[in-house]
Amino acid sequence: METILTALTALLPVLYGTAAVLYGLLLARDLPLARKAGTRLLVATLVLHVSYVVLGGFWAGRHPIADKFEMFSFAALSMAASYLWVEWRRKNAYTGVFPLSLAFLLQVCASLGRGERRDLPEILRNPL
Repeated sequence: METILTALTALLPVLYGTAAVLYGLLLARDLPLARKAGTRLLVATLVLHVSYVVLGGFWAGRHPIADKFEMFSFAALSMAASYLWVEWRRKNAYTGVFPLSLAFLLQVCASLGRGERRDLPEILRNPL
């Protein structure tokens, strides 16, 4: 399981960055390919990110957002999921570059800090 988590830790920033670039191309050039590929890539990224959070929680044996780096990752997930909901609701994908760029930066911070082992207070180590 550690191998899967390590691979997802490296892959998630790349996926968020690629999605932000595709949405940037959509805003700048209005490419139909960017419209289709951007949304599909974002959905796939969100599915992988939810899997990453759930697997990380099971692997650690506690709540999956107990430290600041896990919180950064969860904030990136929440921002991207909220944006996707707004995009589907409004049928407008032109503003995706802005929230996804921030989600990319948050996930980069989360991925860079994931390797450290930190002592957590007892209450945060409790799975409930």
